[in-house]
Amino acid sequence: MFKLIFRSKKTPVYLSSVKKRKKNTFFFSFIRKFLMMDSPVYYDQNGGQDDVDDNHMYNSGSAGTMGSAKNEEETENEDPNKKKGIPVITTPSHFVREMTHGGEWYPTDQTLENWMKAAFYYAPCEESEKENLVGIIAPHSCYSVCLKTAAKAYARIDPCAFDSVIILGTCHNLALPACLISMASEVKTPFGNLTVDTNLCQQLVDTDPSLFSYMTEEVDNAEHSLEMQYPLIKYVFGDLPINIVPILVGSLNDEREQKITQILKPFIVREKNLFIISSDFTHWGELFRFTNFASMRKPLSHQPQLFDEKAMNIISGFNYEHFKFHIEEIKGSICGCYAICLILHILHKGYKAEKIDRTQLCQILCSTDFSISYMAVAFRVNTEAQEEEEDFNEDYIA
Repeated sequence: MFKLIFRSKKTPVYLSSVKKRKKNTFFFSFIRKFLMMDSPVYYDQNGGQDDVDDNHMYNSGSAGTMGSAKNEEETENEDPNKKKGIPVITTPSHFVREMTHGGEWYPTDQTLENWMKAAFYYAPCEESEKENLVGIIAPHSCYSVCLKTAAKAYARIDPCAFDSVIILGTCHNLALPACLISMASEVKTPFGNLTVDTNLCQQLVDTDPSLFSYMTEEVDNAEHSLEMQYPLIKYVFGDLPINIVPILVGSLNDEREQKITQILKPFIVREKNLFIISSDFTHWGELFRFTNFASMRKPLSHQPQLFDEKAMNIISGFNYEHFKFHIEEIKGSICGCYAICLILHILHKGYKAEKIDRTQLCQILCSTDFSISYMAVAFRVNTEAQEEEEDFNEDYIA
C-alpha cells in the first residue's frame, strides 16, 4: 500500500523497471546522477569543476576515507580553506535559495504533500517519544526511496518545543577541510520559505573564519544534503516561527574537530535549539568503491546491515573513538560521518540515542549491485540517568 502511494509521474523512472534491468553503463551512470556520487569531479567555490584522483574521492565525508583529514599537516594559524584553494568568505551576499533539486529529487507540486501525508501516516509517534528530544539523524536521498524513513525521524519533533534548527550536512561536491555556512537569508520549499538565522551564522563566522566561513551561492545550489531537509522542516513546523542554520561539515582533522565542537556546543545544547544531522549510512558496491567482506552466500543486504547495526551500537554508546575506528573500517562509507563525530563529542553524558527505523536501497530497488542504508535516529536527554545521578548525590550528601 505504502509503495503504491509513492508511485507517481514525478517518481524517478528507474523505480518502475529496475527489478529485471541488467547491469550496464547507462544504468549505472543514471543512478550515479540521481545519488550525486558521480566521480571524480568536485565543484570549486566558483561553481566550476575540478578533476581529482580517486585517492581524494569523497574525502569530505561523503562515502570516503577519513585518512585525508588525519594526514594533513597544518600550522596552527594556517587557514585550511585557503590551503584547499577555497576562498574564505566572511561577509555574506544574502540571497533567496531556490529549490535546485526540486522536480528530480522531490516533487514540487501537490504530489509532495500527498507523499508527506502518507509518510507521516505510517510514522505514528506517541507524545512521550517526543519528550526531551534534542536532535535527529535523517537521510538525504531522493524522497521516492528515503522519505518513509526520514518521516519517522521527523515525527519525533514537537514543533512547539523549538525556535531554531541547526542542520549539519555533508559536502558531496567540494573537498572541504572545515565548515561552510549558507549565505542565504531564506530558502524556498514547496510549502513556503524558511528563514535563515543570519545573525547566528555571522556569529559563527566571526568566532573563527578558519573553521566557519560562507559558501558561495553556486556551491550551496549544487549541494543536496541540506536541501533535502528543508521541505521536511517546513512541513513539520508549518507556519510556526522557526529559524534554520545550514552548515556543511567537511573532513575535519582531530584539532579542527575539537575546536568546532567547543564553538558549536553552546548552540547544540541550548534548550530551544534542535539539531538535524543529514546523513545516509553504509554505501555498498562497486558504485561506491566499497565491496569489502562481500560473500556470495549472503544477500546483498546482509553485510551493510551488520555495519549499520555496529554503527548504531557505537552511536548509542556515544563512543567517539570507536566510531572513528568503525569509519576507518568501512572506508568512510557513511555520509555525514564527521557531523556525527561532532555530536558524539558534544553529547555523551546525560543523553541517549535511539534507532527508529532503517531501510536499504537494494531492497527498495531490488538491486543486486549496490546498496545505501537509510537510518532514522533520535537523540534525547536521558532523564533516567539524571534522576539516578541526583539520587546518588542526595544519598552521598546524607
